[in-house]
Amino acid sequence: MFFNKKKAKLDSKVRFQHKQFKTKLDTARTYKRSSKAVPDSGFGKFMSSVGLRSRWSQGLFFVLLGTLFYLAYIPNFLSVQNISISGLSQEQTEQLDAAIRKQILDSSFFNPQRNLVVLQTETIIAAARTIPSIDYIASIDKDLGSQTLYVNAASKYERFLVATPEKVYDVYNDGSLTREAGLIRMDWSGTLTPSMIKVQLYQEFDFETHRQLFHPDLMNYLNRLLEQVNLIEGQQLAYLTFREPEAPEPINQPTVEQIPIETEVDEESVPEGEETSQAAEKVVIEAEPLPKLSLPYNSSEVHVVYYKDNDVRRTYKVIFDATADPVKTIEELRFLLAQTAPDRYNRLFYIDMRIPDKAFICLENTACSN
Repeated sequence: MFFNKKKAKLDSKVRFQHKQFKTKLDTARTYKRSSKAVPDSGFGKFMSSVGLRSRWSQGLFFVLLGTLFYLAYIPNFLSVQNISISGLSQEQTEQLDAAIRKQILDSSFFNPQRNLVVLQTETIIAAARTIPSIDYIASIDKDLGSQTLYVNAASKYERFLVATPEKVYDVYNDGSLTREAGLIRMDWSGTLTPSMIKVQLYQEFDFETHRQLFHPDLMNYLNRLLEQVNLIEGQQLAYLTFREPEAPEPINQPTVEQIPIETEVDEESVPEGEETSQAAEKVVIEAEPLPKLSLPYNSSEVHVVYYKDNDVRRTYKVIFDATADPVKTIEELRFLLAQTAPDRYNRLFYIDMRIPDKAFICLENTACSN
């Protein structure tokens, strides 16, 4: 019918003999699937496994690898050429310059440090640690244009004047030994040192330059304590000390010496041939010397000796717990001294601040002062 929308099907004989169908059939008959060539060598297999199959991609990879090797290991426009050091003496500057260059050259192959871009701060700090007189590295800057490394460092300084029973030593601010001071032991007590802090030790130790005298934990506490000690109004620091070691046992049994004591006697009452003297016994005990300190020295308490009213002839001692908060303890001490009457202050022998939230006060000429 005229309005019938269904199309008449082509006869299969006509459809299969159509030219277009024959063309598609011939194309399908001759189709071959293309296969990727598998390389025979191990290197080729590796490059293929990482996605670098073509010669072009492999060439680009080697160019990039060579560029990185050149920048990291071969002197170039990014290498460290100049090192500018500030904050140190001339001798220390030369030592640090040489130490940095050596640290860079000795760096691991897998951690190259010759390039300014990849040069690490830890490399500079490690070089500074090899020089005992350098305290720390303050800052590090790099200028790629001039190929210059800028290093600002701080030098150690002599902060403590330490006295033992026989000698006096200069000690750096980090607690390491400097040298024997040009001061005899008997003059230490009367010497005023505004720029240094006096410390008294009760035992000798084996001296070695740059050897650590005070333990890092003790130094950390002393640094925090000393920031607060001078904040107490009217109290001037005399020196620091620590708990006295216990006296050792005698090394031998007491010996008895015969000491003649002359006495007045009646000559007539003394038979001829007898001496006119009597013998008294004197007990002699030889004490064992104190053992040497084992370094670095650490202590659970710190004794701060103050001048009374800034009078160098009169002192009193404050005992601090080296494991407590020094800021809190100093605040408590300040409050305690503010409440102490002048006559009682003049009789102070020591104040023990080791008891939490309390203090024990010992006065002169009392049982606790003996």
